Amino acid sequence: MARRTVALKVIKPGLASPELLRRFEQESQALARLQHPGIAQIYEAGTADTVSGPQPYFAMEFIHGESLLEYATAHRLNTRQRLALMAKVCDAVQHAHQRPRFEGQTAGKGRSQPRKLRVSERPSVRSIL
Repeated sequence: MARRTVALKVIKPGLASPELLRRFEQESQALARLQHPGIAQIYEAGTADTVSGPQPYFAMEFIHGESLLEYATAHRLNTRQRLALMAKVCDAVQHAHQRPRFEGQTAGKGRSQPRKLRVSERPSVRSIL
C-alpha cells in the first residue's frame, strides 16, 4: 500500500448540523469530480468512527509550496508575473464553475480565500477550493 501525505478536511465536533453535513458531502463529491492541474485532487471521503461520534472527512492532495502572496513576495514578482499566476487561478475557478453542481461552491463561505492558493515547486498555482 502506497503512503502519501494528505491534507485532511473535517467538521469540528459538535458543529455537525444536518445542513452542514449535507453541504460537506456535496462539496467532497463536487471536488472529487474535478480534474484540473490547478485544483487539488480529492483522494478519499468518508466518515470515521470516533469517541465523540461519526466524523466526516475528506483527504485531499497536500500541496507542498508557499501561499500565493508568500511566493510573489519571495520571488519579487513584477505585476506581469503576478497577473500570469492569477490567470492560472482564474482558469481553475472557471473549470470548477463549468461543472454541474459546483457553481457557487467557491463563492462566499470562505472557499476562495487567498490563503488556500498555493504555488508548488514546479511552479504552478494550485487551489484548495
